[in-house]
Amino acid sequence: MKTFFLALMMACTCVARGQSAASDSLQLFLPFANTTLDQSQNTVPTQAVNAAFSADRNGVCSNAGYFNGNAAINIDPIPLNTQEISISFWINADAYSTIGSRIFECTDWGNGTGLFTTAILDSANRHYQSGLRTQSGDVYLQSQSQVNLSQWYYVVTTYCNGTARLYINNQLQDSVSGLPQLIAANQPLIAGGSPGFSFTGSIDEIRLYTRCLAAQEMDSLYEESACWNEITVYDTTLVTVYDTIVHYDTVLVIVTDTLMTHTIIVDSLVHINTTKIYPNPAHDILYINTGNYLLMNGYAFEIRNALNQQIVPLTPINQQLFSYNLGSFTGAGLYYFYLYDPQAMIVDIKKIILQ
Repeated sequence: MKTFFLALMMACTCVARGQSAASDSLQLFLPFANTTLDQSQNTVPTQAVNAAFSADRNGVCSNAGYFNGNAAINIDPIPLNTQEISISFWINADAYSTIGSRIFECTDWGNGTGLFTTAILDSANRHYQSGLRTQSGDVYLQSQSQVNLSQWYYVVTTYCNGTARLYINNQLQDSVSGLPQLIAANQPLIAGGSPGFSFTGSIDEIRLYTRCLAAQEMDSLYEESACWNEITVYDTTLVTVYDTIVHYDTVLVIVTDTLMTHTIIVDSLVHINTTKIYPNPAHDILYINTGNYLLMNGYAFEIRNALNQQIVPLTPINQQLFSYNLGSFTGAGLYYFYLYDPQAMIVDIKKIILQ
């Protein structure tokens, strides 16, 4: 009998070019991992009103924000430029509204001074819509098909070089070109419904950038949390996968065992290095394998819990393997692995589950 011990690794990848595709010019990041706090470097103050938590699109409990039609998150003003903007989030609606539901917008959109709004239209229309306020008036972008209930959608709105675009699940839905600049804005924001335009459902991973997201960056954000894949094992009598499952014969093995982050490092040459965080979920010990750590000179990492408390202090990457006894952590739940470049910019953020 043959026994194959397989180290199966699947990646939530984010490709970094100098600074991270996911964090460069990131002004706001609400991951809703059992917290309503901003996880960007700006730590923009937020105030939750009746907001709760629900399972995210991968079935992880308390990993998305839930809004019951009478909830919202108020966000302090953020300076937004007139040249470029990108807004992205995941959404799963539980109900339609007869007058429409606002998802994420500038609080002052309704009085004519807000920069942007995002919404699901009324129960008769049911299309997704984004609005941007330019210096000569408002422009609206609309999805090609209606929004279904109880279904996750990835929504991205961008304004770049006079062109506004709307993407749903990484597919271009609508665009308008030849637009003037956006209005200048330093405005408070609101997520999860505005007065008179309530929202019922889940929202996850709100990101707001003051730049354009490139196509490959949107791909990376769209795929980054799908930390599983199908691996076909051939000519095998026994497959043992630690911390996951045991299968016999030829099987498809779906795992969530290892997180990987790929970093592109540019000096005289272009290098790609992979940092692996495993197992995930973790029980007793967490390993961080930095690959060819000599390429990561000046890079560092830290681990924080869902309350943004530092659990593992900022640690220079000066060796290949780090290990941590999870008994020193603050109990079961969600943690965040932050990878920093030599300029102390966040290169990547990974979610770690401690059981």
